[in-house]
Amino acid sequence: MSLLPDGICGPAHGRASLTQLRKWQLEQLAAIIRDVDDSCRGEETAALSDALESRVLPWLQSLNESIGLWRETVAAGSRCAAQAMA
Repeated sequence: MSLLPDGICGPAHGRASLTQLRKWQLEQLAAIIRDVDDSCRGEETAALSDALESRVLPWLQSLNESIGLWRETVAAGSRCAAQAMA
């Protein structure tokens, strides 16, 4: 999210601002870290395994999908710019 320009979305486009999206993303990550940290305090290793499987893994998968979509968008933009210059 920090790689995207701030003007790409926002209230003018009927969307949340990138600043707000970054804030939500960091809040979500903080909650996941708290859950994992809490599970590490217990004696039961199953709690840590559950936290990793149910909280960390889905977040990482979502991050991977977002990065893939961002890469596709950048590549498409590059192709369009190259065609416009040709």
